[in-house]
Amino acid sequence: MAISNETANKLLQGEFNTFYELESFEQNLLNIGYPNIEILYREQKNPNKDNIPVYIIETIFIDE
Repeated sequence: MAISNETANKLLQGEFNTFYELESFEQNLLNIGYPNIEILYREQKNPNKDNIPVYIIETIFIDE
């Protein structure tokens, strides 16, 4: 998933409590151009909570 510099900064500072918050913040930005940061994440079902999906960010890629 491509994200902006502003979203990546907030992610690293721990300002998002859920993956939905991260996605919503990114969608509301009006950045023009191509983001040079991408995150690799996976979705996993949580069997202890009625199979509610859990999103795990595996890594952050920065293309400079």
